[in-house]
Parts: sequence; C-alpha cells; structure tokens
Amino acid sequence: MTGPPSTPDPECYEVDELDTLRQQLEAEAAGAAHWRAVARNRDAALVALKGRTSVRAVLALDFRTQGLRRSLRETARQIRTRGAQLATASRAIPTRAAIAGRQQHLDAAISRPPTSPPRLAKSVLVLVVGGEDLPPWAREIDPTLATVIAIANEALIPAALAQHLEDVVVLVDRLVTPLSDHWLPALIAKLDPKPTTGAPVVAATATLVHPRRPVIRSTRHDLLVRSAGLEVTTDNRALPTVAARLAGADPRSITDSMIPAFGGGLWAVERQALESAGGYRPLPTADASAVDLCLRLLDQGGTVTVAGSVLASDHRPVPDARSLLHPIPASSPAWRALLETSGPTLARHARGGTAAPAAFTFTVAAPKPKVAELWGDWHLAGGLARALETRGHRARVRTLADHTEPEARVADIHVVVRGLAPVTPTPGQTNVLWVISHPEDLDVTECDQFDLVLVASEPYAHHLRTQTNTPVEVLLQATDPDRFRPRPGAITHDVVVVAKSRDVMRPMVTDCLAAGIRPAIYGSGWEGLVDDGLIISDHVDNSDLPSIYSRAGVVLNDHWDTMRTWGFVSNRLFDVLACGTPVVSDPVSGLTDVFGDLVSTWGSPSELRQRVEAALAVDRAQFSEQARSLIEAHHTFGHRAEQLLSHLSQHGLLTEPTGTENAR
Repeated sequence: MTGPPSTPDPECYEVDELDTLRQQLEAEAAGAAHWRAVARNRDAALVALKGRTSVRAVLALDFRTQGLRRSLRETARQIRTRGAQLATASRAIPTRAAIAGRQQHLDAAISRPPTSPPRLAKSVLVLVVGGEDLPPWAREIDPTLATVIAIANEALIPAALAQHLEDVVVLVDRLVTPLSDHWLPALIAKLDPKPTTGAPVVAATATLVHPRRPVIRSTRHDLLVRSAGLEVTTDNRALPTVAARLAGADPRSITDSMIPAFGGGLWAVERQALESAGGYRPLPTADASAVDLCLRLLDQGGTVTVAGSVLASDHRPVPDARSLLHPIPASSPAWRALLETSGPTLARHARGGTAAPAAFTFTVAAPKPKVAELWGDWHLAGGLARALETRGHRARVRTLADHTEPEARVADIHVVVRGLAPVTPTPGQTNVLWVISHPEDLDVTECDQFDLVLVASEPYAHHLRTQTNTPVEVLLQATDPDRFRPRPGAITHDVVVVAKSRDVMRPMVTDCLAAGIRPAIYGSGWEGLVDDGLIISDHVDNSDLPSIYSRAGVVLNDHWDTMRTWGFVSNRLFDVLACGTPVVSDPVSGLTDVFGDLVSTWGSPSELRQRVEAALAVDRAQFSEQARSLIEAHHTFGHRAEQLLSHLSQHGLLTEPTGTENAR
C-alpha cells in the first residue's frame, strides 16, 4: 500500500483541476502579500509613534527606571522573607506567663540553701574585670571578707595577682552579676585542696544564666542556663572544641558536678594551685584564658567543679547563635591561641582524658605535600607513624608547609625529622628532634630547645651528650619488611646504584668505573657525568624500590663524608637487606655493630671489584634468609616505635602504656 505523492504531479490532473490549483495558489499569494503590507504598515506606524515627543519620554523613563523597579521588587521579596522570619521568631519568644514561670524557677534556685555552710576561712581576692570602677554588687561585698579590686582589662590580671597574695582568687567579669547574697562563701566552700579522699578541688565556677531582657529584646533563652561549665568534645574534623554545658536548662536542675573546664564569667581558684600551674595567662578572650587555666590545673592533678547553687546573670554579648553553644569559635584568634598554648591537653581530654593513647605528629623537611612523595624522610617518618598506630597511638606525617595546622598543634608529641633546615619547636607539645643525617648542619643550641634528642648514630649521640642538657638517645633508621621483601623474578642487573648524583661523581660510581664495572644507575643528575647507557631511569618512585633491590645482583651504597665519619648508617642498607639482596658500602663507623658481616665494605677500586664479585657469588637464598632474619629481629619500624616510646617514658615525657604488640 502506497501513500499519496508528496508533491502534485500535473500529468495526474485534468484541465479543470489545474485551473483550480492555479486559482488557489494565486489566492494564497495575494493573502501573503496582504499580510506583508499590513506588517510594513504596522512597522511604519510604530516608528512614527516612537518619533513622537511624549512617547520618547515615556520610553526613556521606562529604560531609566528598570533598575529602580528591580530594586523595589527585591525589597518587596526581602520584606516578605523578613516578615516570615519575624513571625517564626515571635513564636519562639516566650510569653509573659512563660517568663514569669522562669523567673519563679530562678528565684527558687537562688533561694536554695548552700550545700555547704557559708564560710571564708581563707583570705580572698576578688578581681572585677572590665572597668576601673566597681559595679553595685561588688561594692556591697564586706571588706572584712575579701579584698575587691576593679581592673580595666584581662591583660592586667597577672600584675594584680603579683601585688595581692590572698589564698583564694575570684575573678568576675564586670558584665556578670551574682544573684544571691551568699554567692561568695558558697563558691569558695566548693574548694577542697586537701581532701581526705579523692582528688583535690582547686577551682570552682558559678552557673551562668541568661538575663531577663526587655520585651522588645527578649529571646527564647531568657532566664535559662547559659552554661554550667564547659564540655570538651570533638568537631567533624576530630579537632577538640569546647561547648557550653547544659545550655538552655532550668537553673533548678543544676547540681554540683566535676567538669573539665569553665569560661571566663565567674570563678574561684586556690592561689597555690594557680601558681603551681604556671599562673594566669591572658589570651585573646577571657573564656580562652579560663579554659587554658583549667587544663593546666587538671594536668597538675587537680579537679574543677561547677557550683549548682551559685547562680549569676551573664550579660556578656553573644556574637551569634552558634556562640551560645560554642563560646570560643574554632575560626577565632582566641581558639588558635588556645591551641598554641594547650592544644595537646585539650585534645587529650576530648579523646577521653589522660588514659587516652598519645597522638604524634611528624614534621619532615619536604617543603609541601605536593612533593612529599619525592623525599625519603617522608617515607621514613611514615613507616614509624604506621608502627605507632598499630600500637594504639595516633600519628600523622606533615611537611614544612602544614606542620603548624590545628590538626598538628593538638598532637601530644611533635617529632621533627631533622633535614637540611631547622624546624622551630612548637609550644605546648613534647618536642622531639630526630637527627638522621647531616650532623654538620646541626647547631647544638637547636638541641637545647627540644625535650628529647634522638640520633641515628651511637658516636654522634655520645658527642651530643657532652654539648647539650637535653636528653640524647640513639634511634637508628629502620625499614618495613612487609614492603621491602624479596620479589620474584630474574636478576635484571648485576650491579645497581640507586642515588642522585648530587652534581658530583659519587665515590661508588667513580670506583666502579675505575674497576671496570658498569653499574645500572637509577637516579637524577647523572647526565654528562657518566655514559648515558648506564642511566636506566632518572627517577624512581619509592613504591618501585623493593622490585629494583630484589632484582639486583648487588646494590652499592655510599654516605656523605660527615655521615660516614660520625656513623650515620644509610636507610638504604636496611631496605636492601630486607629485600634479601647483598649490598656493598663504603666503611662507616659502627656498621659491623649494626649488621655484623652482612654488609661488606670497600676502600679502593680493586677492593670494590673483589667485594662485588664475592657478593654475586654468594648463595642468594642463604644470604636472603640471614639478612631477613637480622632485619626482622632488630631493625623494623616496629622496633623503632617501641624504642621511641621507651625513651619518652624513661624521660617522663609519656605516661600512657607503650602497648603490648610484638616488635614487628
């Protein structure tokens, strides 16, 4: 079955039908001409209309007011949005009846009798911070009970403490108002520095409540608890943070409780405990300063409590809604200053207190993360960090570019793997310097800044002990025998060199060529120094090293002059032996003590040839078994992790258990 043709075929029609078609076409053409004429007339009329003076003015006005109309529409939208927000907010504002009920609850809490009889058996200094004159409540304090002083700002607190030596120090922000007559003796009664049982209570804080604001400024928080001390938690990046405890609670529900910290509103501290903890350190905000003090008091073995019966109205401004729960924002200078001074202690309490495993951060000489994989120090520190983690600790390796980031500043122990440039120790942390190479670049005064110095050389460690008061211990380099192990495959090259040229002919290559040996070279900087045919690759990924070492007949190794003189054994020796491959090295002090007779040495080209030929002739399976046994018994990162933890504990720098995992 076929359909009609897409276009008429004249031969299919009679004469009359053709005349009809022509008439239809002529009519359609006339119609099209008519509508084109209409369109031209309309265009002409529109041009004429626009030419009129009044119309031009209207069009100009329309063009000029486009922005205003858009602005009015946006304003109207904002008004509608704001209205909706205000409606939502108004529903959150407590009613008069609710406020009256809260006021009754607060009055009931204030009138509660103190859990301990009011007493002031010790001399008391009350510092009112934030102005040069005393507010009314402070002027009402009986001068026979306490010395009351107004100071303009927090920075003056240390000087005031130096001038007044009372037994108990009470600090009150000028914008905080105590709500009961007996608040001072009730607060001090919570202090118990010499209890018959349990830990001493050396500091106490009041329960802070939101004030009753005028109706026009009232909020849903009015007359409820602002904070009953502070909690130490972690945020979504596992960083420590402090949060207001029991915010929004009924004041009647607050009872005396041990807490990790409090803010800077109203608190009391035993003078002796304050001085033992290092005194008062002003930070950018009073809240940060108070948290810093609490953490140091806890480190001294004291405890901190909140007094549920001591209430105070806190009129200090709240910058935003988040600050109601987090009084020290994580992005603020105050928080950064707190991390600088007390970051490790803060993080430890966030992880569960003093029983939590230690956290380590390693800083290596690599300038930034993008190039870190090219640095041997990065992989060395990474191996030790992984070994620490298997023992229950937390560990992370960082470069020079990110070693002061908040995540690094909250670690308990900062290990600097000393490269070509010094790294300044970070305050608030246990700082460990690990010298693995280039002793000629180390200034002995640098050692004095650290809590512990570790050296990958027994002779140099002995030397440093005579130069610095910082404890010095030996921590050799090591290897990961799970990564560096024999790989299947035939020998690819008899003699292998894996090293950069350092822009000079290194001794092992010079003596090789002099002895008639053509080594296979992996490393950069050899162009123009040796025959290009010897250069296998100018770059080697660390992940490829086990295969290269395993498929070498023998690997050559040499050291910088100062490393050879001072007995710094190259990390390559550990890695190659773990792969079960013979290695020939230049002589290094103490080499035999570390490896026995597994590493042969040379002193001349002819001697190098003899050592290479002997290495190629050994029973490879037997040698591999001996080498692996030595490495697994003494020189894994697991052994170094255990030694590091032992050194830290020995010098009182680590109190956590070192773990019971096997040394491997």
